[in-house]
Parts: sequence; C-alpha cells; structure tokens
Amino acid sequence: MDELCYRYPKKAQKELRILMGLIDLFIETGRPVGSQKLQECGFEHFSSATIRNYFTRLEKEGFVTQAHSSGGRTPTEKAFRFYAEEKIQNLKPLTHTVITPPLKEIGIYLDNKAEELSKKAGCAVVISAPRFDHDFIRDLRLVNIDQSRVLCALITDFGLVKTELLSIERPLESTSLTAIESYFLWRLNGHEKAPPKLSEEEESLSLHLYHEIMVRYLVGYSHFVKPDLHKKGFSTLLSYPECSDPLSLVHILGLFEHEEALFALINESLKKEGLSAFIGTDLNRFFPGSVSASFIASPYLIHQRPVGAISLLGPLRMNYSKVFHLLRETSLEISEVLTKSLYTFKLNFREPSSKNYYLTDSETKLLIENK
Repeated sequence: MDELCYRYPKKAQKELRILMGLIDLFIETGRPVGSQKLQECGFEHFSSATIRNYFTRLEKEGFVTQAHSSGGRTPTEKAFRFYAEEKIQNLKPLTHTVITPPLKEIGIYLDNKAEELSKKAGCAVVISAPRFDHDFIRDLRLVNIDQSRVLCALITDFGLVKTELLSIERPLESTSLTAIESYFLWRLNGHEKAPPKLSEEEESLSLHLYHEIMVRYLVGYSHFVKPDLHKKGFSTLLSYPECSDPLSLVHILGLFEHEEALFALINESLKKEGLSAFIGTDLNRFFPGSVSASFIASPYLIHQRPVGAISLLGPLRMNYSKVFHLLRETSLEISEVLTKSLYTFKLNFREPSSKNYYLTDSETKLLIENK
C-alpha cells in the first residue's frame, strides 16, 4: 500500500489508505467494517473518531455505504474498481521459472490448468485457445442415449474431446456398439488388416454414422470462427455468500454462457499487454443486464504473440491480490509451455477467422476414402 502515497496529493493519501484497509478487511471477512475494527487491524495510529471522519468523506465520494447509522461500512463497486486498479498498478515483475516440459496433449494441459487455477483462486475460469493443427482423432466411444439416439465422443491426439449426437432407427445392442466402434477405428487408423465382422445391417449403419460424424468433425475443424474454450470451476462460487442464492449464481455465470459477450470480453483483454479488470457495470457494454461480479483476464503468448486469454469470474468481493498473482503466474507458464511445445513438436496454430478454411490431404481422406 506504500506505493499509493506517491501518486496522490498528501491530503488524499491518508483517506485512500483508510479505503484500501477497509476493502482488505471486507474481502477477508465479508462483513461491514467499523472504525474500531479497522483500528485494530493495522490502523492503531488513527483514533476511532478520525477513522469515522474518513468514512464519512468516503461515503460522500461514493466509495462506501452504510446500511444503518450504527453499522459498519461496505465498499461500493466504485471502491472495488479503484482497489483493483491500484493493485494492478503496483504489480511487481514475476520471477517464476516454468519447469513443465513440452507436451503434445495441449487440450488436456489447458483443461488441467483451468481446473487448477479455479481451485486456487476460488473462481470460475475460462481459457480461450487457438486451434492447433495436425491434430487427429485417436479414439472414440459410442453410448446409447435412448431408442433413437447415440452419443459419439471423439478424442483427439492433443487431448480434445468433441461430442456428436446421432440419430438411429432402432436401439443398438452393446455388442453392436462395440463392433461399430471397432469399424470406425479401423477406418480412422488405416490398418490393412481385415475390418471387424459386421452384419449387413450393422455395416450399412456403420458407414452412415461414420460419414455423418466425419462430415461434422471436418467442417468444425476446418471452419474455425471462435476460440476453443476450456471452462472449469463454476461450483467454486458457491463458497461465497453472495452466490449462495441460485438466482444470483445463475445470473453471474450467465456471462460464461453468453458467447457473444464472453468473446467480446476476451478480445478486449487480448488488446492489452497485462491484466484487465471489468467490475460490475463495466460489464454492461458486453453483457445485457446488471451483473454484480468481476471479470479478470490476462492474455498468454506463443512466440511473443498474444493468442488466447485466461479469464476468471467471481463476485465483487474476491481476493484481487491473490487472483492477480495467480493469473499472471498461470499466463507466464502457459505462454512458455505452449511456445516450447509448438517448437518441439513442430506444430502450427490458427486463430479464429471467418474467411480461412484448413484441411490437409490426409484429413480429407478420412471422409472420402472408400474401404
């Protein structure tokens, strides 16, 4: 908090110290802060009367509110915005050294980092990512949903999972599903050995489902218009009293399901070199309706070029100091790991575009090859 003093007139320095201390204590306890409580928490050199005078000034300036005359003060959205900006201004350079080796399972890695960050920060997390080329389908699973539908889960070599819901004319026995899975893998892997034995009806259905799945997969793979998203940790918000009401929780998390707003926020954060903080009404220009939440984002780089963003969503009363540190640390690690991985495995990546299509000859053959 010492750095705060040098950027403001001396007359305002003590008042702002009181404000920052009040917000620190409110973030820690979640309860309105009284003058005596603040005095006991590092402000012993101020009298209770002096602190109350500062509280009165801060209330007039819109930084705090008071539910009733004998109660403590609660920071406003304006206060949290000021607090977050101050914390960002005072961030120190990171000295963290990444020791994670290069890896090819980029999808699994990003999923795991989102889950890890969510647990540490106590927030919902979304990591956006470019499309990494030369991926291929490594495995698949078929699951009966009901009498007329089958779910197909495709697992790629980079650890991404894609699902497709397929229609069938009649329920399939588990033995038929297993046989059709084997048929799919035979076609995908290009083995010269004989295909699995299928009845005439199973073979006809297998070919139909295979073509349906591959058309959908190849169209989605080649036509890349939105970043791939890795979402984790929605339930972590239940630990905050502000989110214990289901309607409040759904309203906050609605931002992550409103793709247009989410992608707009991600694009905005990619324009900045460091952290971006969108607090409360800052979100109104992206998301319809008022959201009492904070959205914090940081870009990560591949070969010094920003290609994706790590985003956290939580209540106004989040531990900004901790969250900012974790976000910068994660951004640095992802940047270094992906840069090393692409260099080591000679991988390419694409960013979202509505104009470009991408398919190699081998990928096209997945569909048109007639075995």
